[in-house]
Amino acid sequence: MAPLGDENGDRAPRPGSRFRLICQKVALWPEKALRRLPDPLRRMREGAETRQARELLAALFAQGAEGIVLCDEAGRIRTVSAAVERDTGFAAEELGGRTLASLLAPEDGEALVAALAQPAPEGGAGRVRMTRDVTLKRRNGAGLPAHMVVKALRGEAGRPVRFVVLLRNLSSHRRAVEEIRRSSEVDSLTGLPNRPGMIRHVAARLPEGGAGDLALILVDVDDLKQVNDRYGHDAGDAVLRQFARRLEACLEAEDFPARQAGDEFALVLAGPDAGARVRAVTERLRHQVARPFVVEGGLVHLRASIGSAACPEDAEDASALIAAADQALFVAKQGGGNRAVGYTEQIGSRARERLRLLDDLQRGLEVGELRLLYQPVVDLSSGGIVKAEALVRWQHPELGLLGSDRFVPLAEEGRMIDAVGGWVLRQCCADLPGLRARFGPGFQASVNISPKQLSGGAEAHFALLCSQVDQAAAAGAGLILEITESALLDPTPAMVARLDALRQAGAQIALDDFGAGHTSLRYYLTHDFEFLKIDRAFLREAPGNGRAVAICETILGFANRLGATAIAEGIETGAQAQMLREAGCRLGQGYLFSHPLPLAGLLDLPDRLPVGGEGEGGRA
Repeated sequence: MAPLGDENGDRAPRPGSRFRLICQKVALWPEKALRRLPDPLRRMREGAETRQARELLAALFAQGAEGIVLCDEAGRIRTVSAAVERDTGFAAEELGGRTLASLLAPEDGEALVAALAQPAPEGGAGRVRMTRDVTLKRRNGAGLPAHMVVKALRGEAGRPVRFVVLLRNLSSHRRAVEEIRRSSEVDSLTGLPNRPGMIRHVAARLPEGGAGDLALILVDVDDLKQVNDRYGHDAGDAVLRQFARRLEACLEAEDFPARQAGDEFALVLAGPDAGARVRAVTERLRHQVARPFVVEGGLVHLRASIGSAACPEDAEDASALIAAADQALFVAKQGGGNRAVGYTEQIGSRARERLRLLDDLQRGLEVGELRLLYQPVVDLSSGGIVKAEALVRWQHPELGLLGSDRFVPLAEEGRMIDAVGGWVLRQCCADLPGLRARFGPGFQASVNISPKQLSGGAEAHFALLCSQVDQAAAAGAGLILEITESALLDPTPAMVARLDALRQAGAQIALDDFGAGHTSLRYYLTHDFEFLKIDRAFLREAPGNGRAVAICETILGFANRLGATAIAEGIETGAQAQMLREAGCRLGQGYLFSHPLPLAGLLDLPDRLPVGGEGEGGRA
């Protein structure tokens, strides 16, 4: 063996450094090498390790953040660390000799006793016997949340001699978690609880399978979007804050207000008279909404839709109560808004029917139950078929052929409109080549586009829509996309951008139901439409009603000055067709020419249809 010195053993150590070098070498040697040391050196090393272990253990017991408890084989406490004294309020002398189980909640103590009684497995010394969140009893009687880990120090013949128990105080962690939960359940704008907070509150008051007296009122501010558009979103936020304070003024001490999302709020009424108080609270709400709201630009007047439900009258648990109030609010908004509607069994039945139809529609999309019909658009002078409007129908296996008014709103509500609209466009693009071969290369087909596809549809679906339009344009197909005028009541930048993208992809745009919506004429200063479709409501009393005729003539002049082509909808008599021709309308569609037909039926129509003459009438 080389002398103790450098690694090569060719140089002796400096005087006074031999002991340090010996310790360094010994500290680095493996256990086998340590056993080969002469007895004096081995005892020196073992003694140093023992002192270091004692010092480390003493430091852990005195300064460690986690509690340490040493127990004998029966689970009696032998000694505890300072952290245990600090957390429980007991001195170490008071705890010595007591069983650790006596410091725990009953169910935790039983689990500990069972864990300590388990025989140690083969070679199982040092294995974890239990890890569990427990409740410690403090000296003042309060409970302390903690996480416990129990390990056997060593075992002889399958029986442990001692146990070491680690205790982590979870109080700070629980407080932090609770603070995060509270902050996550508060609306930052109004300071009211948010929807998750409201749901948790209702669930706490109405546990599953339980019963209670509770009422839920949902309030939707109908006109907030107009405030945002006119005065800006800061003004809209100011109105929401004012509304939140007025909401709180309508409640009693035990009631619970919340902001659901956007412009929707909730009131949870508690107490044995909760259901009976709904009417009075609703009236106070309506009064609060009727008062003008102050914004920087002046005063604004708002309306609100209100839906309510009560437990146990309308529901037996939290989820059913929230669903019932949602259904009542839906009815209030569907009726034009500014209404208060309480839940009824009839409302629930209609809601269940909607849900069933939504499920059926999903299945119908998968198995191919949608149908596409076409209604021809005719040149009012020649009778030639020059265009057609594609109209989607649903061949329901039980309810028969359903019109779009029965299921398209459901598809919008259930976020399936992208799938329905995508199918319609694909089918129309597939049919267009045959239609152009039959009626000429200038033939065009129009497809209705839901406002939800333009304002709320997924980007991936819209990208696919643009791709389909682009492919149809590249193939020479004439594609027109129709959007209702009411959809442009408050056009968002996203909606405008998507309309422009569709036009750039090769589609022409038609404004459907022109004159029956509420869009501002300012929109036409910067946006173009290739077609304006005169709403059928203006033709019902024409030509006998001079006002109806004047309105039709005005719309035709408006379209002409904007460089758009007018298409009259709902033509049912020859007299109506004659009036429109004389007023300068070139194109029209309606039952006078044909009902909506399947593709084969449209292809079988003659090249020209009778357009009627003065004095002729009647349905086709």
